Amino acid sequence: MIYHIFFIFAVIMDNYKLFTTQKDEVSFQYPPYWLHEMENENTYLFFEEFLGSFRITPRVMDIANFEIMAYLNKEFEFKQEYDPEWKTFNGRDFLCYDYDFESNGREFHVHYFVTGHGNILVTCSFAYDNSLADDMIGSIEITKELEGVETLLNSLKFKSEKKSKKASATKKH
Repeated sequence: MIYHIFFIFAVIMDNYKLFTTQKDEVSFQYPPYWLHEMENENTYLFFEEFLGSFRITPRVMDIANFEIMAYLNKEFEFKQEYDPEWKTFNGRDFLCYDYDFESNGREFHVHYFVTGHGNILVTCSFAYDNSLADDMIGSIEITKELEGVETLLNSLKFKSEKKSKKASATKKH
């Protein structure tokens, strides 16, 4: 059974595209049918025209002695009105919360996922039109898109992790 789950995950990941941010802070795999573009200097937008949009914003924190978990714990307390929770993807803790908002007379739902490594903070979001969730077929598609987001989050790698693994491997020899 575990072999079958791993095989299915490996096949899915084989179909995903690899993306690395311009400054090489993070890399990840995303669904092949998502389009992508730069939304602004630090935010990368990935989307499927009818099913929603995923954004990822990596930021290098210049604060001396920045501690990612201390930051996330503080944010957890700050986001209490959104009923935040901790989720783990590929051994990494993510602060997660979601809420509805209105824009141009339409109501949207957005899921946030915040994590980091070293001095790199990454904020991800996935947003979609609430009318999709009200439709039976649309809600199935949104569920699939959220599974794609989780697959992406499971593939997230930080440049600083790659360096520390190389350094560890070098020290062992």
